[in-house]
Amino acid sequence: MEKVTFGEANIPGYEIGDKSAPAIIVLQEWWGVTENIKAQAEHLSKSGYRCLIPDLYKGKLGVNVEEAHHLMDNLDWPTAKEEICAAAKYLKDTGSPSVGCVGFCMGGALTLIGAQHSDDIVCAAPFYGTPDPSICQTEKISKPILAHFGEL
Repeated sequence: MEKVTFGEANIPGYEIGDKSAPAIIVLQEWWGVTENIKAQAEHLSKSGYRCLIPDLYKGKLGVNVEEAHHLMDNLDWPTAKEEICAAAKYLKDTGSPSVGCVGFCMGGALTLIGAQHSDDIVCAAPFYGTPDPSICQTEKISKPILAHFGEL
């Protein structure tokens, strides 16, 4: 896995896998880009996918619940939406024939945001996490979604 920057804003992230392979954007939980999120990308890459983890917190990590909550509350969601769209465009422009998106908790909400707002994302798999309707209207998503939720 290598550190990369992408998009016009030089967004930081981590990339793994063959550039010609179908791609998956792996979105962080509220903790930030943790070793667990990197392990998810590594696991997916072993199945033949190229993975990109955009670092939406720009290197910051929540080391406890209070910090993670603070980081999530201070996330600029419209900018995160644009960065996810830029990630999908980067993956398509640099060789991946198709792009999907997966995320857990906060990343699940971001996955749905990406699915609605990026024409380059063709499918998404959120694991819990629901976006604010002011930034994502899930009823407008027309591409395949495999959503995983526990008790609601």
